[in-house]
Amino acid sequence: MSDVSIIVSTTLGPNLTRGKLLPLVELPEVREVILVQNDAAPRLPKVRSVTLGPPRLGRLLHVVLRVIVLSVQILRTRPSVVMGIYMMPHGLIAYLLGRMTRRRVCIHVIGGPSEVIDGGYWVDQVRRPNKHLERLYLAVLRRADLVMVVGTETKTYLANHGVSADRIHLMSSKIDAHRFRPMSRTSHDYDLLLAARLIPLKRIDLFLRIVADLKRRYPHIRAAILGDGPLRGDLENLARSLGIAHHVDFLGFHEETHEYYTRAKVFVLTSSSEGLSLAVLEAMACGVPVVVPAVGDLADVVRNGVTGYLIEDDHQEPLVREAFVAALANLLEHADLRRTLGANARSTILDGYTVEDGARRWRAVLAGTQTVHPAFQIAASKDFNVESR
Repeated sequence: MSDVSIIVSTTLGPNLTRGKLLPLVELPEVREVILVQNDAAPRLPKVRSVTLGPPRLGRLLHVVLRVIVLSVQILRTRPSVVMGIYMMPHGLIAYLLGRMTRRRVCIHVIGGPSEVIDGGYWVDQVRRPNKHLERLYLAVLRRADLVMVVGTETKTYLANHGVSADRIHLMSSKIDAHRFRPMSRTSHDYDLLLAARLIPLKRIDLFLRIVADLKRRYPHIRAAILGDGPLRGDLENLARSLGIAHHVDFLGFHEETHEYYTRAKVFVLTSSSEGLSLAVLEAMACGVPVVVPAVGDLADVVRNGVTGYLIEDDHQEPLVREAFVAALANLLEHADLRRTLGANARSTILDGYTVEDGARRWRAVLAGTQTVHPAFQIAASKDFNVESR
């Protein structure tokens, strides 16, 4: 009865790979997940990784290689579902190969509406805004069997643009609540922690300017940046020029992120575009209040004055910076408020964002594809009555 197999094309990092795949491999009905991506995947039960390596011969040839490898794997294994996580190129490839081989197609939009609007320019920022590409994305999504999105903003956007609402399923990254949990501390190493890849989209420069503003009020403020990327050198230079080099630690990339969240009083995100950030969910699971921009699907979990603060982002940096500084100062000055918001944040994750929740919701979603074993229909009707989140 355990004969469901899924082939996945993506380029996720190790932590996001866990957040996406752990709920699937929890299901006894899922026999195998075949993961085709550039780098080696973390070791997970039932996951077989096919590693392509970095695109040394250029992006186009690397896409061709991916298509060939996926085609071979699909013909060999005849999976129940072909999934692409992220539209370009994975969603397009999954749709093409799934239709050619008569497999069910699942496309996972993880970057919020910005992954589709203007052809994904506001997420990738490597091409010019492209309305033709946006129309192509929407046409493919309208024809996919399953469209997974990380939050309600994305679902509303796609439904308003012709994607059938009954084929759009809310499925954020899911959190291992045992791994990511609060730790009792009498003191913290950092006042603020930001976790993100060091790329323009994440606006780490804005975070550094916020720290510089707060330093005028709190001369001993300590902040940390967890992550790496091509802008690291420029950002370290900016920290020096702002006079905060000794107040900000660039920690680099660490896979064991759960060891860092509870070392900070507040978690911060400054991105110009997001879906539903895995780092935000992880920090909340650790009982850390969050201060984030009101972009993408972050409002699904961040409620003002309840689990953290949402900062309205009108792209006028002085006003955005001022709002961040006010919210962060309020939290830094009120330990009781931090504890209350942190406890609420943890409760939010436990109520719908855990690996176990994801497994139940994936079972309900897969039961509707009519391509998998009837065990899905039986189990879903007996055990679960859920609305996918």
